[in-house]
Amino acid sequence: MKINTSFFFVLFLWSCATIVAPSGGPKDVEPPIVEGSEPQNYALNFSSNEVMLSFDEYVAVQDLRNNLLISPPLKELPKSLVKGKSLLLSFQDTLVENTTYTFNFGNSIKDITEGNILKDFQYVVSTGNYIDSLKILGSVKHAFKRDPIEGATVMLYACDSYEQCDSLPYLELPRYFGTTNLNGEFAIQHIKSGKYFLFALKDANQNYLYDLPNEEIGFSEVLVDSEDTLDLSVSLFKEMDEQRLIKSWSPYRGKICLAFKTPVGNLKVTNLTGAQKKSWEILEYSDNRDTVWYWNSFATDTLNLIVETEAGFQDTAKVVQDQPREKEAELYFDLNKASLLSGNDSIVLVSKNPIVKHDFSTITLLKKLDSAQFDTVPLSISFNDPALRNIYLKSKFDYGSEYSLIIKPQLFVDVFGNKTDTLKKKFLTKPLEYFGNTKLKMVFPFRKDDCIVQLINAQANVIREVVILQKEKMREGMKVIDFTTLSPGAYRLRLIYDRNGNGKWDTGQFLENIQPERMDYYPEDIIVRSNWDIDLEWTLEP
Repeated sequence: MKINTSFFFVLFLWSCATIVAPSGGPKDVEPPIVEGSEPQNYALNFSSNEVMLSFDEYVAVQDLRNNLLISPPLKELPKSLVKGKSLLLSFQDTLVENTTYTFNFGNSIKDITEGNILKDFQYVVSTGNYIDSLKILGSVKHAFKRDPIEGATVMLYACDSYEQCDSLPYLELPRYFGTTNLNGEFAIQHIKSGKYFLFALKDANQNYLYDLPNEEIGFSEVLVDSEDTLDLSVSLFKEMDEQRLIKSWSPYRGKICLAFKTPVGNLKVTNLTGAQKKSWEILEYSDNRDTVWYWNSFATDTLNLIVETEAGFQDTAKVVQDQPREKEAELYFDLNKASLLSGNDSIVLVSKNPIVKHDFSTITLLKKLDSAQFDTVPLSISFNDPALRNIYLKSKFDYGSEYSLIIKPQLFVDVFGNKTDTLKKKFLTKPLEYFGNTKLKMVFPFRKDDCIVQLINAQANVIREVVILQKEKMREGMKVIDFTTLSPGAYRLRLIYDRNGNGKWDTGQFLENIQPERMDYYPEDIIVRSNWDIDLEWTLEP
């Protein structure tokens, strides 16, 4: 038998070889490339109901509903179908004549091998005989915080007069629109020549309509002319909600809490249950006036109330107040209102319930001189609220000193007849070297508004506030403000142009054509250091 030695030799080589997968080259990191389209990009007299886009590799489409932006918008999103290296769009709507349409595909197109995304590819066609080439640029910022707003929809409505535009954002889709980027910037391109009303919307349900109460909006005060080169700035705000009594309850007999959706002005509460001859009522408002405490001495467990605001709001509330009251009165320090860090702070005593009888002579403040000696410190004492719950003790406290506050028992009586116990409290003031100071020179433009200058901390709490009246600005042109004895830390300066002089910032009203009150921030954080003085100058723009 003859043996084929060549066969065994080949088998031997095959068994000794190392099997290696064929090299595929470097990893693909490039997005798909558009090789063509039918009709072609920037085509004129477009009349087809389909568009075919061709790519250099196999593609997939993701989340087309949220990524594909069509301006002007269509009522129905085109149907999409991927065929290998092509994407077919079929229109369900009839396109408007003599109109330029822009299709921005966002992040919807990617290759199927590595998932590389073709970002922000635009396909533009015109149903007329030319491509509209005008554009409008701008930015959107939060009206109060002044932060750039990402993802806001900026919409244009064709209008002959401003009065014709006020209902359009509620009822009609815009003629053109764009969205803001991470920096709050927008660009609306391929606009037909004309005048437009500009409306910005944080579109919660993505239907291009202002139809939800929690949506934030902004708008131009005049019509925008597309012939001009513009760089618009739009302030986004939430309109004041309609007033509503959200909740009413009683934590214990004699105290009823009324929580409102928005801050209230002056409130009127009427008890329909029936009043006794010696009954009394006290209204107390929270700091932002969205909660009101109704103190009362009515003997019935259930009260039927009518609640009315000066703005015309009215509602009813049925409240059960059958929980027993505390048997003892209570006074405590409110260290949020008086930090006791600086020598100019006040001591704030807070009573759990309103005080009806008191003897301020029973309050003694002692300053420690040494281990055995104390000195009595004079005090100016007063209530600082209509409900008689906040007692302010003012004095000239020395820096870096130790104090003791002593209040004798049973000499403060609350509305329920409870008497306070003995109160003793020790506290320290910081040395003067602990604090820093800031001198601010403000140069004002010509404006008729009063101004509110606020120094706010890292938590956005107002630390100091100065009101500058319009006549002061006109007389001086520059205002110098000293912020002394500031605790070390980071601060910001905020300026409110108080248009209506009510001492607070007010939002806008769209149908009344009222913009939110203007707000400016000093461009940099202010870093306060111990035993350090800072000089700042802030020149405000008109």
